[in-house]
Amino acid sequence: LDDPEAMDYAFEFILLKLDRIAMHHKYMFVYCCMGLDWTHAELVKRMRLAFDILPRRYGKHLRKCFVLHANMGFRMSSWLFMPKMSAGLAEKIQYIQSIEDLCQVAHPNNDKGHEDLSRKFLLATHRQDAVHNHRAPPVTFGIPLRQLCSYHGVDFFDVGTGKYFRHLPPSVVSVCEVLQREGGDADFGALFESNIGGAAIYGLVETLDHGMPLERDVPCSALWCGLKVMLDCMPQPLLTFQCLDEMKRRDFKPGEREAMKSFLVDIFKSNLPPEHAYVALYVAMFLRGMCGLAAAKKDDMRHLHVAATKIQARVRRSLLVKSAGHGRHRKHAPARGGQLTPQL
Repeated sequence: LDDPEAMDYAFEFILLKLDRIAMHHKYMFVYCCMGLDWTHAELVKRMRLAFDILPRRYGKHLRKCFVLHANMGFRMSSWLFMPKMSAGLAEKIQYIQSIEDLCQVAHPNNDKGHEDLSRKFLLATHRQDAVHNHRAPPVTFGIPLRQLCSYHGVDFFDVGTGKYFRHLPPSVVSVCEVLQREGGDADFGALFESNIGGAAIYGLVETLDHGMPLERDVPCSALWCGLKVMLDCMPQPLLTFQCLDEMKRRDFKPGEREAMKSFLVDIFKSNLPPEHAYVALYVAMFLRGMCGLAAAKKDDMRHLHVAATKIQARVRRSLLVKSAGHGRHRKHAPARGGQLTPQL
């Protein structure tokens, strides 16, 4: 709330995403109360702007607006926007106290719809729902991968490779995306050093375990460590040594790419559960991309070094030419008060 530029980005993102749906289709809108201060001046200003500029079709296509875990503070602050709402829009607002009740209202007698809708909520929202309804809140670390992906997995499309992955652990995706965006390949070696701040690691582990958004100032070395801890804490490893032992037994040659590919495809399809296969492929794709980024940086540094060497050689030659020219000028220059005598 204290960063107007970030609020503008969030405001534009929501409107652009919502426009594709609200202008052409019937839709339901769900707001999860997570402690946001709706009386903040900057937020009130943008909400009033939204009520002024949004087309009427948004309200016409809206079937229901569900407000999850609303407290008295939110209901009182929502009265600030009542004058901007039409009577029909105000009647579509419904307060819900649990994700289970919301799934039942949105998709009655539809177990598949319940599962898909429940998975769309963030882990932090599920934790708040559990606390609100006096249940043990869910966590990330130490949970079987099938359970984690089934209840909280996110569908991810990688723009760079065009690959689509189903039901990935959100914590793994968030860490890998930040490392790739920040170019964290150079910090991989710090994973094995002892100078990583303990406070940064403990704070990151708690953030990932509770499904909260990552802080902006987390060092990449801590993110590598957090990724390793997440993979190490899985009750069942993504890949076992059986795969490596089988590769050694078959004694693949360096050029047998098709045989290696066929072997790996058979391993992923026959010997791995679907959720393990998807996560293993995603992590392998991420690591391959980081290796390619490191190689590209190495090539750039080599080209930069070659260019710097050529520039230094040109500057050195230029200085030598100027020095030689300055020496000839001094040789032809007359003494103070004398006449210029040409030399043959």
